[in-house]
Amino acid sequence: MSGDTPTTAAAWLEAIVDAGAAPPLLIVANNAAIAAEAQAWEAALSPAQWRYRVRLAEVTPPFGDQEAEAVAAEAASLGAKAILAAGGGELLAVAAKAAAFASVPLILPPSA
Repeated sequence: MSGDTPTTAAAWLEAIVDAGAAPPLLIVANNAAIAAEAQAWEAALSPAQWRYRVRLAEVTPPFGDQEAEAVAAEAASLGAKAILAAGGGELLAVAAKAAAFASVPLILPPSA
């Protein structure tokens, strides 16, 4: 998902629940995804009383494992039970590595 087409709150919550995730949740996103999806995240997660944090990912190459390690450290600090990736390209690779480093599931966004 590039963040260009907003996804409904119901689709977000369904994707998160279907992935078997539990709160708290770390959302790793790029600027476009945050602009397009932040309201849907709030609409989906707040009524369900889910604690979550949004992290703007720094994925300007070359990122190596440095950003993934930073995301994993933030997930650990939050006590995140899953990482949700919202964006495309290198952001997905960073989020996948971070989830592996943090030993938590990676949730991919629903299709719009």
